[in-house]
Amino acid sequence: GGKALPAARLFEKDLAVERDSVDVRLRLGQELLRAGHVDEGLVHLRAVGAAIGEVVPSSELRAQLALAGYGALLWRPRVPTSF
Repeated sequence: GGKALPAARLFEKDLAVERDSVDVRLRLGQELLRAGHVDEGLVHLRAVGAAIGEVVPSSELRAQLALAGYGALLWRPRVPTSF
């Protein structure tokens, strides 16, 4: 994350102007994660999740379980199309 932290700081300035901007907060959270500022980035991503009605998992284990659950929902047995 050499370039990520300066980019995150620019998004922080944008967020000061556009306090309710979900897009700016999302980009800020992403850049903070890229820069290794995980806790700070997750604060912003959780705010984005709350704004759009989604929940950001509170731990790595919960994130893995959520991904496994989504994967199970998406998995469908393959049915041969021709014999």
